[in-house]
Amino acid sequence: VRVPPPKKKMVGGKLVPFAPTLGIARGFQRRLCIEVRGEDDSIPDEKVNSAWKLPTSKTLTAKQQQDQQEKLKLLLPKPPSDQLPHTLEDFESEDYVLIRMLRPRRTRGLRKDKDVQDKTALGKDDHADEGDVMEDAGHEDSPSAENNAVVTAMEEEGFIENRKFDMDGFIERENPNLIPVHQKTTIEVTIGRVPNLEVYDVHFAHEDEMKEALSTLRRLRYLQKERAKKRLHEFRQQNKKPKQSFLTTSVMSSSRAQAELASEVTDSIGEVDEAIPALLIEIVSALNLPVADLTSSDPYVEVWLGRTKLHRTSTIMNTLDPVYTMSQGSLFLFSPTAIQFFEATHGLIFKVKDYDAVSVGGVVGADDDLGQVALSQRTLLNLKGQRIEYDLEQMSEKKMKMSVSYVNRPRLVLRVRRATEQDIAFVKTMKKIQNMMGSNKKFGVYAKEAYLSPSHGLGTELPLKRQSKKVKETGETLHRVKPFPDPDRPEETKWMTKEKIEEEHLKPSTKWVETGSGGAGRLYLEVLRCDGLPNMDAGMGLGKTDTFCAIIFEDAIVNTNVIYDELSPRWMPWSQRAFCFHIEHPSSQVHLGVFDYDKLNKNDPIGRISIDTSNLNANMEYTMAFTIYSSVLDDIRPPVGTVTVRLRLDLQSFRNEVLATVKSLAPEEYINVTTKGRFDTARFVTSGEENLNNLDMDAIQSYANELQGYVEVLYYLERSIKTLLLWRGHFPIEYQGETYQLPLHSMIAFTMGVLLVENFERFPAFFLFSIAWFMLATNEERNRNPDPWHQCASFSQMALSLILDGPKAKRDMRINDDLRERIKSYEATKEKAKQRQLRRIEMTKRAMRGDITDYVGEEDSDNEQVKVETDTGGFQMNVLKPVLLPIQKGLGHACVYLRVTKSVIVWDEPVYAFVITLLSILGGFQALFLPWTFIVRNSLRVAVWAFLGPWMKLVDIHLVQQFESEDDDNYVIQVLQWMQHHSRLLLFRDRTLMTYKESVLKTRAMKRYMFGKFIVRVPQFKEFRYTDVPLSELSTAVPYSRDAPPVVISDHKHGQRLTGDMVPHWGDDDDDGLKTAKARAGQGALRRVNPLEIFHREGASIVEPDDDIANAVGKTRNAVSKGTKPIEDVLNVVNPLRFLDKMKKNRNKDKDQ
Repeated sequence: VRVPPPKKKMVGGKLVPFAPTLGIARGFQRRLCIEVRGEDDSIPDEKVNSAWKLPTSKTLTAKQQQDQQEKLKLLLPKPPSDQLPHTLEDFESEDYVLIRMLRPRRTRGLRKDKDVQDKTALGKDDHADEGDVMEDAGHEDSPSAENNAVVTAMEEEGFIENRKFDMDGFIERENPNLIPVHQKTTIEVTIGRVPNLEVYDVHFAHEDEMKEALSTLRRLRYLQKERAKKRLHEFRQQNKKPKQSFLTTSVMSSSRAQAELASEVTDSIGEVDEAIPALLIEIVSALNLPVADLTSSDPYVEVWLGRTKLHRTSTIMNTLDPVYTMSQGSLFLFSPTAIQFFEATHGLIFKVKDYDAVSVGGVVGADDDLGQVALSQRTLLNLKGQRIEYDLEQMSEKKMKMSVSYVNRPRLVLRVRRATEQDIAFVKTMKKIQNMMGSNKKFGVYAKEAYLSPSHGLGTELPLKRQSKKVKETGETLHRVKPFPDPDRPEETKWMTKEKIEEEHLKPSTKWVETGSGGAGRLYLEVLRCDGLPNMDAGMGLGKTDTFCAIIFEDAIVNTNVIYDELSPRWMPWSQRAFCFHIEHPSSQVHLGVFDYDKLNKNDPIGRISIDTSNLNANMEYTMAFTIYSSVLDDIRPPVGTVTVRLRLDLQSFRNEVLATVKSLAPEEYINVTTKGRFDTARFVTSGEENLNNLDMDAIQSYANELQGYVEVLYYLERSIKTLLLWRGHFPIEYQGETYQLPLHSMIAFTMGVLLVENFERFPAFFLFSIAWFMLATNEERNRNPDPWHQCASFSQMALSLILDGPKAKRDMRINDDLRERIKSYEATKEKAKQRQLRRIEMTKRAMRGDITDYVGEEDSDNEQVKVETDTGGFQMNVLKPVLLPIQKGLGHACVYLRVTKSVIVWDEPVYAFVITLLSILGGFQALFLPWTFIVRNSLRVAVWAFLGPWMKLVDIHLVQQFESEDDDNYVIQVLQWMQHHSRLLLFRDRTLMTYKESVLKTRAMKRYMFGKFIVRVPQFKEFRYTDVPLSELSTAVPYSRDAPPVVISDHKHGQRLTGDMVPHWGDDDDDGLKTAKARAGQGALRRVNPLEIFHREGASIVEPDDDIANAVGKTRNAVSKGTKPIEDVLNVVNPLRFLDKMKKNRNKDKDQ
């Protein structure tokens, strides 16, 4: 055929005439190929891999040449048949039509103007068109890139492939506007898709060829349509008895639905076209894209069904490995009708393009094609949401040579699965918000479901003027109850005396807020009171501090009521003060901050604390008072008041805590909030004023002082060495009524030393034993403190709890006069030793300077340290920021690492410390029986005989020299063979890194969309300089009484931990009603939930907790049928048939269930 330049192009959504360059209107020679391809044309990966394993010697024997030819034959597809299918039986289910246009092969000496003109006919060689179809090297329906090269080489001599199209991108018709001479040999073709349509005239040499081409194309289109009808018929037959569709809110009668789905396929206009199950599709990422611009590309992805564009992602600038998040259009819902779905030639086509604001020639929007992936209908319906990498098929040979290698081939990563009700609702909400805002930058859509804001009481936000009154009859002074009176007793609790308020606020809370996403247990926390707070509103004429507390635990953030004009606020049992957190990891901390509420500006921070729960026992009710400090860095921290909380842990057993710690570290959580004010509040709660990203001279000085303060370790080291070497007693034992101090450490050191020098083979075992010995010594030193709030469980107690699978041993936390004196004595001795060590260090420094005489006789100072002031009247030394900020970050990270290490060593992290000690003991016993001398000697013997012998010369001759030789004809083959051997390792590494990158970016974008764009990191370990310890005099611990009033959940706020792919789940939200039932039951782990009890408590009182599932279902049916229980009351809670049956299937091995 001969093909002139396009006579029409689409500009601005309309086809407009295009004037060709003078002299080329006659067109250029092309060859038109119409082919049918299918699954047999693709090359399995194992065949490609085997063909790459070529011999490495310089010369090939006859047998090797024959084997190589046999392997290369595996790369060749079956010879194309000259006979195209004529019937539907010949047109297989996965066959597809490909129309290829070939151009003459250029030879040397071709005129330059001819070369330029040839590019204008039917597109440029190096740029793919909108309608071009490129087979996917990794796709089941299309041949690979290697196959393309083989097929191109098999064309007639002198022609190479120029462009290729599918049936949707190549629409032909006889041209009625031509003069009669050419009308019988010319057809008009429209190629591409909107908005890049082009119209060409194709001139055939003979009328018979033109008729044959039209007949072939029309026959293949007819066969495709018939095959689509067949698929549609099969789909309807498989869905004759459908359940209620989740794509519509109306309920279709079963008889009508079955009649429609059982109808035969016809071409009538009035036929009912049912929808296929909706598909949720996620464009995850792309890998190793070709360079379309100077050094990179600006990729985006379009999704096409036939000639209809369904979806387009946002453009990510300057990257070859883009990751598409939900804010960039990665998610979309695909719910076509069955006819539309099955009539499409290739199912869905994903086109990866490079955005060009102005392309070559000044045409706006003519973006470059980087490749595409085609997924058939069968593939789309069978995918289950797994992450799959598809090789991109590229049109441009030049770009393919620049980017495609055996290891780093361009890929597109997709996820596809059938959409659930939650998926459809989530995507519809997302689209609605995007359409309302006009962009994807709407954040915090679900923030109200995950954030409990500070409440102001019963509808009022203004402090009341009258705070107290005096009763004339009794002379008592009554005070207004804050934040508001009890709604159940408004008159009785509106005014109370101070004594009555103190008594009332200690009563159990009546309303609890449940939050969090963990499943290891529950933490019950009540904020009771604050005392001695500073007046943050002094001098402003606004009264006193308006106090509220913000609490962050793992992935949950909550706030108490605001109490106006109080420096010693009391939160009443009916107020917003009680919270039930679901625990994910036993080492998590509670972060609590006290603030002065300010509606117009940001809240003023007063102070913060971190509550360590890892040393607390389950089923104990702790009332703990903490000193509040405004700083976490200052060397001298003046207190700003106290806060008292009541806390209780509901954990299963200490064995579960150990298993959770061994399984994984504490999760690194992030809290998202919607406003800058909430962000400042949350950041102060989790980190105080510490911020490594902002230059702060005070912080640098504080880090330096903290590092210098670790010289305190020298005191303990000196004392330990003296105790060890001088056989000083430290372990108390009682004998005949008297207490003796046994030098246990000295005895252990002497025994280990004697055994080690006699048999050095025991060194590995003794090394592990030494680690355990050191950890046990630190545990002993910690428990030497007589204050029970500073102690932790001993190793023996933890080991017993682990063996018996019970809770940790309970400790006596009561403080008597004798213990109070011992605590004071211990603290005084410790402080005196610390000061003595500091004086020794200072004397050493002065001695090195030669002025020790100035120090002798000098009186002790009051240890007041001068804080370096850096306030320069608003002037900041930003000039030094590039130098000082890295120093600050380095010091800060060093301090954090030391703090975390110290917390494990001194048993502030008791579970981590116990696991390290236990593993060291077990490993030591195991290493004690291994023949280390035999292992080391024979390992060295094998290494010497294997790598130092004269036979290494043979290795050099046959392997190393051959690989290093540049003149070797097989050098390239050897390199490719090496790449083949290492390709799987490289692919695994790249896939692992890319998967982690995708998870981080997608989770961050999803949380920004759902909860807010401001992100706060929650400390993963104990990362603060100071440890907050309860005040012994004001803290108590009593066993929790099972007769206590039940916990009544009045509100539920979701945690911010997201699980699952594509559309996230909050916890185990995988069924309707399951999340509501689990949350309102207050159960973190599903195996602990009694669904019948939940159903009973939620209001469907027809079901008793002791009923089995069959009885529950029967009672529910009878109640609904008799009208004694409205159907809405049942279905609004859970669907009992689905919920209970699902729980039974999933937990049928659980006896409790």
